[in-house]
Amino acid sequence: MGENDEPITVFSEIEEKVKEHIAKDPEVLPPPALEESFSAEQWDTLSDLYKDFLQDYQVRRELLLTRLEVTIQSFKWGEGSKGKENEILRAYVYKRSKLKKSPSVKLSDVIAARESIFEIEKTSSDELVKNTKSSLKRFLISAVPDRGGRPKEQQPYVEMPNWKKRQGGGGGGGRGDYRGGGGGGRRGGQKRNKGGDRKGGNFDAAGSY
Repeated sequence: MGENDEPITVFSEIEEKVKEHIAKDPEVLPPPALEESFSAEQWDTLSDLYKDFLQDYQVRRELLLTRLEVTIQSFKWGEGSKGKENEILRAYVYKRSKLKKSPSVKLSDVIAARESIFEIEKTSSDELVKNTKSSLKRFLISAVPDRGGRPKEQQPYVEMPNWKKRQGGGGGGGRGDYRGGGGGGRRGGQKRNKGGDRKGGNFDAAGSY
């Protein structure tokens, strides 16, 4: 950039170079998540939302950092930590200094966000778990017996046999009615009045009264 070059000229040249590289290999830079332009009023509304979220997440960060400090303090009270206070501080202070109370997210990140932000990945997925494995978990919690319970390892249910029509055994006795056993063929059982035993107006399952 020369002394007489205008900033707008330099940025225009940079933009042209970026577009040229993207045209050669489109997968280098995914499409933007936001393709529409905002009005001044919409930017003001977005700025107000950003401030509210920033304040909310700053409080959350302060809470988590306070919990962390209390946890480290409780470790220092243990009998096994006696005389190791300096070692704990050396291991803790450096990493603690990288944890800031204020989030680093800026409003301009809305414009810089790409379509990949819409991809939702489960925290329990193998791709993420392999990066979060820690030997500390094995140290604090020893290996536990396998209790099973995985659906893919369960035995399949026994299928019901196929339905078959009942095979007749000849013209034997009928079932009869509830008062007597099966009789001989058509004579079996005691004859019942349609509509029940009582006379007059009783409900009939067949629909007559």
